[in-house]
Amino acid sequence: MPFHMHPDSGRTPLRPLRPLRVSCAHLALLSAAAAVLLAACGGPQPAPDPARAVPAAVLVRAAPRNPGAPEQPLDPKAVALQVAEGLEKAGAFTEVISGEGREGEVPPEADYICEVSVRGSGFNPEDSQATDMAFLSTFVWFMSLFPAWWIPDRVYTGSDIEARAAFFPASGEGSNRPVLVEWVPLNNMTLGLVDRGATWQFFLTLILPPFWMDSPPRAQSGLESQALSKVRVAVADGVRGDWPGAALGSEEGCFLVLDPPGTAVPVREGKAGIHGWIAARAPLSELEVLDGGGKVLRSLDAAALKALAVSRKGTEGRLAWRDVEDRLAEGAPRPGALVRLDLEGLPVTGDRALRMKVSVNPRRPASFTLRLEGEP
Repeated sequence: MPFHMHPDSGRTPLRPLRPLRVSCAHLALLSAAAAVLLAACGGPQPAPDPARAVPAAVLVRAAPRNPGAPEQPLDPKAVALQVAEGLEKAGAFTEVISGEGREGEVPPEADYICEVSVRGSGFNPEDSQATDMAFLSTFVWFMSLFPAWWIPDRVYTGSDIEARAAFFPASGEGSNRPVLVEWVPLNNMTLGLVDRGATWQFFLTLILPPFWMDSPPRAQSGLESQALSKVRVAVADGVRGDWPGAALGSEEGCFLVLDPPGTAVPVREGKAGIHGWIAARAPLSELEVLDGGGKVLRSLDAAALKALAVSRKGTEGRLAWRDVEDRLAEGAPRPGALVRLDLEGLPVTGDRALRMKVSVNPRRPASFTLRLEGEP
């Protein structure tokens, strides 16, 4: 029903809103536009999640290549750079240090080393077939042509490549068993024409839908680029979900959860306070807090840590255990001990981070880095 204004009001009469009609053509074009925008933004990016961040510093580098080993199908240095970028953008660790230009060097601030390697024979871009998206790309091609080039309507089934990111303690103490290994399979990836087509094939789309066109040499480049994007996101997501359980099952045997969650501790008037929980597979034997120069600011022995243990009895204790165990993936080891930390008055003048050493296994203590945040 039309709306009317008083003739003396001097304002333009309001018109009724038209009902919103969204056709299949609109939805198809919107889908194509989303694909174009995603490609323009450099592919998917890991989303920050401070609640699942690991309070530690990690050095990311390509794994050393064994003499006589076959050539890897994807440059491990390029993969390592993407892993480092993904962990940094996701805020997965307190600090991410790129191993680029650090051949064999481990900076003292690193708690862990992530070594990246690639295995497999190749992408084999000759093996491809149309996907279910071919119908959408054909429809968009019929309606508007160009956006259809970005729709991933061919899948490449011949790849047998896997990327591996293994996290080791930087101290090198204990055995050489990694704390966590993330495998990222790089098969069955899909490409749009813009990432797989030869130049002449774009002209051919004037008469044929794009899912017909494929150039293996161009697809090889597109698959390499997509593999790097996939690794960038997958390793960061995997670490945030798998680290607590992996840490419990490792030789270190514990993980730290700050309260509030994150990787930073507050500073006021040159003093820091650490609040949180340490979940461990067994009772803790020692804890040390160190400043940036390695000076011990606070030390707790086994008896002091036992006094801070959280019981499963009582509402507060049950809630603390539940919150910590909710961070563990299904099937991960369960903690056998939980310690509450409320450490105040730690002098931090001139420091930008604190280190914490926690021992379940005295031969291989866990190491954490806590960023300082607040007033100097």
